[in-house]
Amino acid sequence: MEATLRKFESDDINQALIIWNQIIEEGDSFPNDSLMTTEELFEWFDKKTEVICLFLEGELAGFYTLNPNNLGRCS
Repeated sequence: MEATLRKFESDDINQALIIWNQIIEEGDSFPNDSLMTTEELFEWFDKKTEVICLFLEGELAGFYTLNPNNLGRCS
């Protein structure tokens, strides 16, 4: 199976939204309890330092967001 990593592109948003909302509906991975809209997910991604997407056989299979976990020199 071919796996590819690359930066998030705006065309990925619909697949990313499906993945994110499925995780939220399952209720066992994140404290969030409300589903996001496309606009909300774009806004959330925009606040991140980086969003990396994993593609398996050309289909978005997951994504990872990076952001500082502290302030100042600790970030």
